[in-house]
Amino acid sequence: MTLIDLVLKDHYKILSVVGMEKNVGKTIVLNELLEQIDEKSLVPGITSIGRDGESKDILTQTDKPLIYVSKGTLVATLEMYLNIADIEVEILEITNQVTSMGRVIIGRCLQSGYIEIAGPASNNGIKNVAEKMLTYGAELVIVDGALSRVSSASPGITEATILATGAVLDRDMKKVISKTFHQVHLFSLRGLKNNEVISLIEENILEDGITFIEEDLKTHHLKLKTALNASRRIIEEIKPETKYIVFSGSLTSKIIKEIHEACGGTDVIFVVKDATKIFISERELNYFLKIGIQLRVLDEINLLAITINPYSPYGYNFNPKAFMKAMKSYFEDIPVFDVLESGY
Repeated sequence: MTLIDLVLKDHYKILSVVGMEKNVGKTIVLNELLEQIDEKSLVPGITSIGRDGESKDILTQTDKPLIYVSKGTLVATLEMYLNIADIEVEILEITNQVTSMGRVIIGRCLQSGYIEIAGPASNNGIKNVAEKMLTYGAELVIVDGALSRVSSASPGITEATILATGAVLDRDMKKVISKTFHQVHLFSLRGLKNNEVISLIEENILEDGITFIEEDLKTHHLKLKTALNASRRIIEEIKPETKYIVFSGSLTSKIIKEIHEACGGTDVIFVVKDATKIFISERELNYFLKIGIQLRVLDEINLLAITINPYSPYGYNFNPKAFMKAMKSYFEDIPVFDVLESGY
């Protein structure tokens, strides 16, 4: 089964590809997906959340692979890139999404060739242009998740996610697998099962700040622009009856530690909208789970597959077969692909 077979099996319309680091082969994955879509005679759309650096990697001085699109592909990219593209693009819409580098344009490629993709910088902007490309005829929209920004994996934006990892993360294969396992673990955090609590959270989570839900489902809200450095204010609002603490924004290990140390016990459940809002290291996550701290999400991320790149631009690589075998042994329930090698 190929990557596109996995996507089409459940009829997903908006897919994200998220790289754990530069040079994990994310662009190669995108090009492979677009080629497979072309073989299925489908109309793809592609955009990116922001812009992932320059055309040449500053650290390694290697050329970054460009996106190759077939005639008929829909793109949402910056106006400046349409002006310098080697291919002709029919402009379908000048959107109201404006970045620091200019306007985002939706167009249809009238020729096959290479083009640079850089879309809206915000989650709402990405969702907006992705849905518009569907209305213009795209049958599958791919969102390129920019460097260190996993937000495109949010279920509020895309229906499924492919995670790209590789040797560039570390010279030690075991450490690469460990780092990947941590990210997959975060993406796999479970959702809530209590429908009444879910309804209450859905009513409150769009507000800035923290919502506290007690065992009898009474709620109160602490309005904050950000929870960072606000642990003391949050702790003051916690009652003995508090069962859920719901964060509308990000949740960090520092907040969890300070709340746990001040209140004690593990009865309180920390809730965020989805796992892209959680910023916790591997060691901290393992410690929290060991002492019984409960982390839940409102929307579960649908991790469709993992892709691996056994080669690093820093002059070392892993044996592709050994890397694949090791990855598959750790991720038995998630398909693993090496798009750099023939066959999967």
